[in-house]
This record gives sequence, C-alpha cells and structure tokens, in this order.
Amino acid sequence: MRLGLLKFLALMTYFVLSFAHADQFAFAGKLVDSRTNGYTYGYGPSIIYENGRYNMFYCSTGSNGAWDAVRYVSSSDGNTWSAPTIALGANTGATGDTAACDPSVVRYQAPGDAQPYYYLFYSGYVASQQTVIYVARSLNISGPYEKWTGGSNWALNPANPKYIIAPNHAQTSSSFYGAGEQTVVVVNNQLQMWYSDDTGISTRPGDACAGPCMHLFMTSAIGGNPTQWSAPTLTTGTGSIESVDVKYNDAQKTYVMYSTPNKHQANAYLVEQVSVNGIDWSSQTVLCNTNCYGGANFPAYSGNVGVSGDSQGHTIGNRTLVGYAAPYESGCTGNCWGQWDLFGGIVYSPAADTAPLTSAQSNSILWPVSALIDADYLSSYSSAVFPGATNANTFVAAWTAGQSVVRAIRLYARDINGKMQGFPPSYNVYLTAADNSSWVPIGTFSQQPDVTGVATITLPTSMATYGILIYPVTFGADNYGNRVFQLNGIELVK
Repeated sequence: MRLGLLKFLALMTYFVLSFAHADQFAFAGKLVDSRTNGYTYGYGPSIIYENGRYNMFYCSTGSNGAWDAVRYVSSSDGNTWSAPTIALGANTGATGDTAACDPSVVRYQAPGDAQPYYYLFYSGYVASQQTVIYVARSLNISGPYEKWTGGSNWALNPANPKYIIAPNHAQTSSSFYGAGEQTVVVVNNQLQMWYSDDTGISTRPGDACAGPCMHLFMTSAIGGNPTQWSAPTLTTGTGSIESVDVKYNDAQKTYVMYSTPNKHQANAYLVEQVSVNGIDWSSQTVLCNTNCYGGANFPAYSGNVGVSGDSQGHTIGNRTLVGYAAPYESGCTGNCWGQWDLFGGIVYSPAADTAPLTSAQSNSILWPVSALIDADYLSSYSSAVFPGATNANTFVAAWTAGQSVVRAIRLYARDINGKMQGFPPSYNVYLTAADNSSWVPIGTFSQQPDVTGVATITLPTSMATYGILIYPVTFGADNYGNRVFQLNGIELVK
C-alpha cells in the first residue's frame, strides 16, 4: 500500500533490454581550454575513470620543436580539471621521434611484468613510413612514461624509441597518413587494438593503395606482449572511418565504437557502432547530428572523439563521458584548423543495475512527473516556479512495484550544455521502511551532479524499500534565474 503522503507533508509544513529507449546524448560543455593553458589545440582524448577520478590524456601542441605532445589532466567530477602537464613528449634530437599524439592508455600486466603498468600507445612519425605507432609505460597514471627502445628495454626520453606498428605499405609521400589513431582495450587479459591505415587493405603488395584510402584494422598483442602485434585484420561495416574509440561492454559482451564521421568538416556528427568480435561492426547509430538535446547541433568542424572507461577500456555503468575537439567558441571562424578546445558530452545507456520505478508523484508539477521514471534521460520533470529559494512543502516521490534492496541512489539533473538546471543545493532523502509503513530519513545531502549530470548517494548499508522521496531544502535555478526544482530521472541502485 502506498504511504500517506499528505500526512508526511503536514509533518514537514544499446541495445534496448528492459527499457524502451536506446543510448542518448547530451552536451556537457567545455572540458579544457587550449589558449588558457598556453597551447593552441587539444584533441583525441583517452579517458580513464579510476579511484574516483577522471584521468584524461590528449594530443596537443608540442614543445621544443616537436609537432605534438600528449598532455594529461585529471578531475574528481569532470567539471573542474587540473592544470595540464606533458605526460609524453617527443625527443626532437632522436631519430624519427618528432611527435607524440593520439594517446590510448590501459593498465595491464604483461608477461614478465612484476606488476601492472599503465601502457600509453601513441602515434609518431618516421619519414620513410609516415605515421607509426609506439608504446610507453609507467607505474603511475600521471607518469613519467618510459618509451620502448627494443627487446625488454624502456627509457625516459630516449634517443632511439622503436615503433611497434608500421603502415601496411611504407610511404615517403606526405599525402599519406600512415598508421595511427589507435585505441586499445584489455579483454580476457588480452591486449586488442584498432587503428587507421590509409596505405592499403593488407600487407600484400597487390593491396597497396595508389592514393590515400583510409581503413580501420584490428590486431592483438602476440603472447600478451605490448610490443609485438599480429598481422592486422581489416574490419567490416566501418567504411573509411577513422579516429575511433572502442570500449568493451561486459554486460552485453560487445565492443562499442564511437566516431565522428565527416570529422573537422562543417557537417561532422557523432555515432556509435557495436560488434561481437571487434571485426564485424553494426551499422551506425547517430547519437547527435542536428537538433540534438537542447536544440543544438553537433559542433561544426569537430572530431577526434574519445570516451571514458575503466583502466582496461571497459564501459562503466550507464554513463559515458565523451570528449571531442571543436573550434574555439570565439576568436576564429570557419574550419579553424588546429584551433581546438576539448568539449564534452554524455552518452546515457539503459541502466541494468536498478530497481524499476513504476509510479511517481509530486505536489508541484509544471512538466510531467513521469519523466522521473520513464528511463528517458533527456526528458525532464519541473516544479512550478517559486518566488524564493526556500522550500515550503514541495516534493517528488517514486515507487517500485515491490520491495527492493538498494545500495545507492542516482539523481539525474536537467543538464543544458553542462549547466545544471534547477538542481537543489541541499535536499532531504527518504526511503520507505522495509514494510512500507513509514518514510525513513536517510539524510540531508548537498552532493551536486558530476560532468555526467548525475549525483550519486551511496547508502551506508543496503536497505529494503518500496520507494523514495526527495524534498529540496533549497531550490536551485535555471538559466533564467527562475527558482525551480528540476530532475531528469531517479534511480534506485540494487
């Protein structure tokens, strides 16, 4: 039986599984500003969420004569990032070491390693080949990273780093890109890599391209050795796609690939594809092109996407931080080549770890309260507009169909381009008692949404309940300064 809410208030004065919605995308605003940090571009991020922090590596303007350098930033919430540091640069005095770009980082214990290392795969340049792929490693995620120099040897800033993957066909013409833009995951303790190569569809002499012809390849580390890789396999369903990021979804047992077709063109857009074997890929699902959430289009001239995962390249929960390069918001017009900041977005996938909420109620409704439980992370509930910040008696509540044991609560904010709308600075949370006879106060909280638009409250101990009630102590504001209570969803995490 549902509880007596009036009495309570008087006392207070990817695939679609169990949901009707597929993956959804929302903008999250700017992540890192290039000019503010003293360089001109940032793109191609590799994002690891580990120990409560986002760790982001990305290609950026080089130093000391190098073309590019890999910079590193970190953040506890994805909104405020540390000052960038160069995690890996090129030794311009070394043979063929003129750039360090396109990072992909995983934590992995290779055969012979006494402990796991963070392996940073990056692209560089050799005149006789064009772009080639290298690897470096560190015991600490922030570095310093030692480059592979052959055999079992690794060194800081060496004069002779060795590449691990070359193009299918060596090219001296700069009209070719070569082999790079790699992305790496660890699945079943096996290193797997995807990379772009525009020199030919295989290493056979007859399969060389007369001119650049971009293709996506997959390869695996031989014997688990991060410096030795099998002959590449041409993927299917990928066309001339390039600059992808791949993650592994443990729940679905599938690979998920993100990319930006028409990258750095006026009609760039964001897509995802899935694969069971990493070679044969589904058709593209458009996440954002025109008229995306909030009415905005995917930014023109954007590209080089990277998405968050754990330290082995696996998806985490149902929210993925997407980073991509796009032209400065001011100070340039048109293509703005090489004038890029890093921007963010969120991909929301159907949650698989929640107790489904089947009904909801509020005593102040401007937009439907059903938005709290419809598994559509882009639909919004809103209260009426209030004259001040202090709440008198407004609440939202939602119930499950039966008793559920929960360990955490997720509150999804209404997020417009990274700005949270109407999320309360302070709020009381109640769960029903195990017998559904009363509301049990859980506490007063001030947790605010992270970059994914979600505030997570972890319970001190798991609790049997039939429902949840949220009572704002104070109201937040929307972009117009209106005092309102707005949410895009509530989840009880089992």
